[in-house]
Amino acid sequence: MIYLWIASLIWAFSFVLIKGELTGLPSSYVAMVRMALALLAFVPFFRPTDLKDKQTLQLFAIGMIQFGLMYILYIHAYKYLAAHEVALFTITTPFFVTLLHDLLEKKLNQFSLWMVLVCITGSAIIKYTEMARMDFWLGFAILQLANLCFAFGQVVYKRMFANKHVDQKEAFVPMYFGALCITVLATWAQVDLATVSPTARQWWVLLYLGLLPSGLCFFLWNKGAVVVRAGSLAIMNNMKIPLAIICALVFFGESTNIPRLLIGSMLIGFSLWMAEKKQPHNTQ
Repeated sequence: MIYLWIASLIWAFSFVLIKGELTGLPSSYVAMVRMALALLAFVPFFRPTDLKDKQTLQLFAIGMIQFGLMYILYIHAYKYLAAHEVALFTITTPFFVTLLHDLLEKKLNQFSLWMVLVCITGSAIIKYTEMARMDFWLGFAILQLANLCFAFGQVVYKRMFANKHVDQKEAFVPMYFGALCITVLATWAQVDLATVSPTARQWWVLLYLGLLPSGLCFFLWNKGAVVVRAGSLAIMNNMKIPLAIICALVFFGESTNIPRLLIGSMLIGFSLWMAEKKQPHNTQ
């Protein structure tokens, strides 16, 4: 669980940084740079002989979807949504995690679904968003596709490495390479690189986002996903929402409804506690 908490805390800063510093850059370009930096950070850990060819291809495909395609969609959503709206509307990720897990397991864990609903209710209470804007629904739909990609990768990776004693740092090289490939293709198809010139400040932000929220945190998140219960994994996908809003309040001077924040955060914490306390210990 500690891996998921560390990742959530670091990700809490990312929403405002992306919206405040990088929205002028093409989403596929930002995703490409972040994935290139993440890949470079993990290359020293790669030992090709330790992974089977089939396993390497599977990891490549997971990385393309969970990191590459997700990032392209996720960053593009900032064009239509505010930073706090992007944070808020990741609340559906637990639904996707729980439903995909149950679909692959061919069973329905009703308790997990109820706890996810409590968690989503808490997240929604934190920030009410005006939904009448014309571009709102487009941004919302793009973000839901990103949430689905991220949930899919978590669930498949968890099943792939459950009960296996493998150095997972090696697994992330083919995953980040898969993500880099799809972001390079998207950038090549959509962006005239001659017109893209990040400022020095933007390069520092990209460096930070590529090495920590992307490189380190994706590794910590998937590593944590392998060892926690599926219900707890679903709930933890929403912990970054109150953390992101708290970050915006304390460090970036934004404002929100404090009573809503407290009530919503308490509901999220309660759902996480119940998921850990009540689920069968053999639930993976």
